[in-house]
Amino acid sequence: MSAELKRCRVTEIRNGSNSTDMIAIATFDSKRNLLLKLGPLASKLYSRTYIKTFLSLSAILLSLNQVSALVAQSREVMDQDAEVQNTYCDYSSSAIPLYRGYTPSGTDHFYTTNAAEMENAVDKLGFTSEGDAAYVFGSHSSYTSTIPLYRMYSSSAVDHFYTTSASERDNAVNNLGYSDEGIAAFVYSSNICGSIPLYRVYSPGATDHFYTTSASERDNAVVNLGYNDEGVAAYVLPVPS
Repeated sequence: MSAELKRCRVTEIRNGSNSTDMIAIATFDSKRNLLLKLGPLASKLYSRTYIKTFLSLSAILLSLNQVSALVAQSREVMDQDAEVQNTYCDYSSSAIPLYRGYTPSGTDHFYTTNAAEMENAVDKLGFTSEGDAAYVFGSHSSYTSTIPLYRMYSSSAVDHFYTTSASERDNAVNNLGYSDEGIAAFVYSSNICGSIPLYRVYSPGATDHFYTTSASERDNAVVNLGYNDEGVAAYVLPVPS
């Protein structure tokens, strides 16, 4: 035995009396340096613990990688949606007024994006201009996610009728005495890009379709003027203040 080992303090750490139960031998030399030697049992415990720890860490890292991938994918989808949404809404600057007119003699509300047509209706057909009903689009573009607002007219009923439903348009033309006057404007089918509802009400007594973005005006027509609430005709942009 060397002089160095003679000066060492040896401590055995066991889990039993057998040599295979030896966990570690801790020795401290004269300079109080710790020298630790692992026994057979420690090696087994170390190996098992290491494997379990490795597998646990591997599972955690795999989960984190999967979560990270899902987050990245979600962000990419959100960015794409935002880009599409921005593309739609960028075209709001090209929106034009939907003019509104009314004739009390025929109890008819009239809407058009054509300023000259509205002027003619006011000058020659007994209509009164009621300003801008809303802002809409005069032509279709796939980037604006718009749909047609169809326009019809019944000369016998003296009624202008507007709808985004092609089947409702066809029924009015084929069965209800309306003439197809084409597309009045392009509007949104849902509440996007800061759009607001264009409400539709109908008076069976006066045979008049009336459209407004004002909920209070709609309610007054229903409560006091004999109109029936027919829901939302479309979504349009508000008139700039």
